[in-house]
Parts: sequence; structure tokens; C-alpha cells
Amino acid sequence: MSDIANAIYKHLRTMAPHQLERLTAIQLREAAEEIDRLRSALADAIRRPMGVIPESAAGLVTQGDLDAAEQRRLKREHAG
Repeated sequence: MSDIANAIYKHLRTMAPHQLERLTAIQLREAAEEIDRLRSALADAIRRPMGVIPESAAGLVTQGDLDAAEQRRLKREHAG
């Protein structure tokens, strides 16, 4: 697990039992794994040319997400 995932997991382990009623160990582990997967996809994307979606990011974004990102990029480009 990444440092962030470990920190979240450790913090959640300090919570009172009544605070964790709806959280299970499996859910916490899955959340930590998802954080790791997202961080890897982000790092892969940063290292790629614009428009190239790394395999690790497959299924994490929709075409709508990509279109919105392009609109934000264009807005920043025109503002700067």
C-alpha cells in the first residue's frame, strides 16, 4: 500500500467501534487498493503524451471526463 493508503488505514483503525459499524476490513482494504491503483494511473498518465491513456487508467475515466479535462485545459490556456 502507498503511504497515503497506509495513513488512511491506520487512522480508520483508531476510530471507535460505533464509528466503524458500516465499514468492514474488506471495504477498507479495497479502498486502500483503489487509492494505490488511482495513484499509479495518475503517475502513468503524467508520464505519457497528451491524449494517450495508459493501460493502468483503463476504465477509470469516461469520454465525458476526457472532454471535460480538455475544456479545463483550453480554459487555462486561454486565461494564461
